[in-house]
Amino acid sequence: MNRFLAREEICERREERSATKKLASKQAREKVHRQKRKQGFFARKRNVEKKRQHGQKKQNRRRPGAND
Repeated sequence: MNRFLAREEICERREERSATKKLASKQAREKVHRQKRKQGFFARKRNVEKKRQHGQKKQNRRRPGAND
């Protein structure tokens, strides 16, 4: 009886481990898929505007008369 219970427990642990590995690999694939996905139109527009504002901020920090 003890062998049976031990074998059952080992099998459960093995299945749990394999399920965890499968889930991890699936999540990794989905992450790569999300990273490769194109950015939406409005998100891209918003990011470009942020970059433009950042550049303007840096330009305002320059010495006056350097390129003016």
